[in-house]
Parts: sequence; structure tokens; C-alpha cells
Amino acid sequence: MDWFERITALREGRLPAADAAFDDAEPVRWECARTPGLDARLVRSLARDPSASVRAAVAARSDLDARLAEDLSWDDSPLVRAAIAGRADLDEGIRARLRADMDERVLAALGEWDRALLIQSMPERPKPSKKKWFR
Repeated sequence: MDWFERITALREGRLPAADAAFDDAEPVRWECARTPGLDARLVRSLARDPSASVRAAVAARSDLDARLAEDLSWDDSPLVRAAIAGRADLDEGIRARLRADMDERVLAALGEWDRALLIQSMPERPKPSKKKWFR
């Protein structure tokens, strides 16, 4: 089966999620991360996937636990941080920290339109800070 056929098999219940979560093809892992009712261990494993798209799909899950949301809020990828920032159940401490993010996608997901537009209007987007935030 090619990657699209494996996604179809996953959707139809013919491919176990445990197999899809470790598939070589990124789109298969992404679709798995979006699958409702995944075992918590698979969700945690997918949260460490090398693909930002897969991690962002995990961040958008309605059943994401608070600890994993906290971990993903520190992700290097703005795509993942934006998915966390857009959550209706976002912890206020995480929200406050992400307001200092300089990626317009993260700021827009928070509803911080003035900040997002200012960053977006810059001729060149700010480079990510070389120093890591302290957890």
C-alpha cells in the first residue's frame, strides 16, 4: 500500500493506529495524530514526532491533557505553538508567555491582532531568539 492507501485504511479501521503512528510517511502519522480516541501513549509518542505538522495535529486534539499542552507550548516550531495558542482551554500562564512570541501565527491564534499585524508589517520577520526560554 502507498501512503494514501494507508491513510484510507486507517480511516476505515483496517490499519491499526499503533502502526500508523510510526509509519515512515509523514501524512500517515499526521492523519493518525488527528484520529479520535487514540491511546494516550500514542498521543505522547506523536507529540515527539520529528514533523511539526504531526506535533501541531496533536496540539489541536480536543482530548489533549494539560501537561502535554504545556510541553508543546515550548515547541521550536511556530506551527505547533500556534496550534496550542488557538486552544479554547489554554492555561492563562501559557497564554501570557505566548503573548511574547514574535511569530504572527502564534499571536493571531491568541487573538493578539495588533501584535500579529505589527510583526507581519515588518519588512523581514524577527529571527527566533537564540536563547531558550526557561521552563
